[in-house]
Parts: sequence; structure tokens; C-alpha cells
Amino acid sequence: MTTFKELLLESKDGEWGKGDPSPDHIPMLCIRGTDFERIRIGAIENVPVRQILNRHAARKTLQPNDILLETAGGSRDRPTGRSVLLRQTLFDTSPYPLICASFARFLRVDQGQAAPAYVFWLLQEWYSNRRMLAYHTQHTGVARFQYTTFAATEEIPLPPLPTQRRIASILSAYDDLIENNTKRIEILEEMARSLYREWFVHFRFPGHEKVKLVDSELGKIPEGWEVLPLSEVFDTSSGGTPSRKHPEYYEGGEIPWVKTRELNDTWIIDTEEKITELGLKKSSAKLFPKGTLLVAMYGATVGVLGVLDLDACTNQACCAVLPKNGSAFGLAFARGYFFEIRQQLIGQALGAAQPNISQQVICRQPVVRPPESLAGLFEQTSGPILELSGNLIRKNQVLRQTRDILLPKLISGEIDVDALDLPEAS
Repeated sequence: MTTFKELLLESKDGEWGKGDPSPDHIPMLCIRGTDFERIRIGAIENVPVRQILNRHAARKTLQPNDILLETAGGSRDRPTGRSVLLRQTLFDTSPYPLICASFARFLRVDQGQAAPAYVFWLLQEWYSNRRMLAYHTQHTGVARFQYTTFAATEEIPLPPLPTQRRIASILSAYDDLIENNTKRIEILEEMARSLYREWFVHFRFPGHEKVKLVDSELGKIPEGWEVLPLSEVFDTSSGGTPSRKHPEYYEGGEIPWVKTRELNDTWIIDTEEKITELGLKKSSAKLFPKGTLLVAMYGATVGVLGVLDLDACTNQACCAVLPKNGSAFGLAFARGYFFEIRQQLIGQALGAAQPNISQQVICRQPVVRPPESLAGLFEQTSGPILELSGNLIRKNQVLRQTRDILLPKLISGEIDVDALDLPEAS
């Protein structure tokens, strides 16, 4: 067996650098722990550009197949020790050289001993089974990962290199499919938003050439359209949190319960926590139907959206937006509308430490309301786009579940890798 330290050619902490250009500095994409999940699927749009001192950049510029390990930060529900593998495609798409932030470090594997992707998947398994938790310490303020102890203590099981590569290729194939589906989802989401913008912001809807624009409190709008508060176009409601003092409200619960941090502008197909029927009955929580649009009203998530893919409850920081009985204004219209007014909602948020808006603020937002017939046509046109996006999200969930079931069995050797085929796109 080889210790983790003996497996590496090099390992160094990251840098944070400066925000503004400075002499003897170069711009670099600086990968934080919070970027790991998006980096894993090849997305770099939210990675900050930082100015890094030349001498640090020369020693710490990342390379393809480096592994990043989060060594500080984390949270109660997400301890330190997470990792991500940097694939070649990431470097091909980045406009700048890459470096990791100061709360992480890079691990450069000796490829004569081990396949980097195999080591990455081993770290994923160790994190999943909470083996990494032994090196997680909570100091005042920031939690830290005891990397030096970890690297000198942990021994790496190393099957023959061909077997390592086979294990890694099987598991990485699932990530490849998830990445491809995620890119398709993002395209579909942008299509739906663009369609709303075209019809109801720029007023280039089918037949718009025959409709003149007239004055309104929001500027020029098509003749026959109205400006109404949202409460006259959609119904709204909010949720609640069963008391944590009563374990029976949560233990053994089967009713999905959504928190605002679970909103991610797309479909919600599962929840971190479930509540019981008693918890629902004894709190202000309400059960909302599949297809309900949720809008975050509290903290850093103000304005972030989610669509229920299952009947579920929410906490009180979510506003549920539902169609009125018999109305043609449905999910596609509501979702497009809230994407358009997100910055307005953020601008109306109160509270310096934890900005928030109320359900009443949402209800007062002005909506340019088209005729029911046009709203119905929009739902028929945009609805299938959203449904296809939801189907891909569900497929990704199945891919993740299958990958996570295989991971410990492949790493332990319980499953013969030669007996498995790579997953195929569907």
C-alpha cells in the first residue's frame, strides 16, 4: 500500500490574489470550493477572475488531471474534504490560466503509479462514506481539513493501472452523460426565457403586426393588454417549518419539504428533508401540487426560482405561485415573468444582513397581462420545452444514483470491471 503523500508529484495551497490589475500580477480563473460542482460538469461562467502575483502563478498554475481538494470552509451539512478532477476540456474553454483559491490545494498524481481519475473517484468514495470527516476540524470561525495528517496517514489501494483506468472510465462516463444533459438543459431553459422575452417584453408575439401599442403606467404595451398586480393573475401562498423541538414531525417523514437553498432555477425532483403528516398538520406548512413555481424570499437566494416535480411542502421563505382556477396563465408564463423581474425583487429586498421580501411585495408586482388566448398559446408552445428540460433532469438523477451505487462496489473490487459496459446516451 502507498500513502497518499507518496502518490503525489506535487501539492500546494492555492492563492486568492487581488481583485484589480496590479504590476507583477496576471489574471487567472480562481476556483473556489463553491465552484466544484459546476467545474465538474465543465462550467466556468461563475469562477472569479483574480490577479495573481507572477511568482505564485509560476508555481501554482493548474494542469489537466490535477485534483483540487477543499481544505477550509465547508458547512454543517457539507464538511471539508470535497474534491474535483480538472479535465482537459476545462482548460480548452478557459480564457485564462487556472489556479485554486486559498481554501483549497491541488494534488498532482504520479501517473506512473496511479490514474488521476481513479484517485479522484477514490476520494469521492471516501467523502461519501464520511472517511474524510476524521480530518475535518472546526476552529473558531472556519472549519479546516487536516491535509498533512491525511496525506501521511491514508493508504491508497492501487490495483493494476489498466484496472484503475477501467474503473475511472466507467464512472467518468456517467459524469460525461450528466454534463451533456446539463448543457442541453441550459439550452432549453434559455429557449423558454427567450420566448417569454420575445412575446411579452419586446411584444413580438404571433400577430403583433396587427396590434398597435398604447400608453400604460409601464410604458407602451399592446392595445387590449392590461397592467395588473400579480395577485390578480396568479394565486400565491407560503409555507412553514414544523417545530424542531418535536422529532416526530420529521423522523420517518415521507412528505418532501423544500428549503430555499434547494432552489436552483429549475425542477426540484427531491428534497433534503421530509416531514410527517403530523408535522404538516401541526405547522403552517402546506402541501403544494407538482408544477408549482417557488420564489425565494429570504437571504442571498432572493428571487431564485424552483419548480416542483412532485407534491411538496416548503418553508416560510418560499412563495408558491399557482395558476388561478380556469386561467390560461400557467407555469411557463409565471416562470418567464419571474426571471424578468428578478433584479426588481432583489432591489426591493429589505434588511442589510439578510435581505428579504414578503409575499405581499410579490403580490404587488405589476404584470403586463395579455389576452387569455395568447397566454394559452404560449403555454402550448413553451410548456413542452420545460417538460423536456424536466425529463433530462430526471435522467441526470438516475445517472447520479446509478454511478453512486457503482462507486463503492468498483473501488472495493466487489464488481469485476470487465463485466461492465459503459453507459450510453439516451
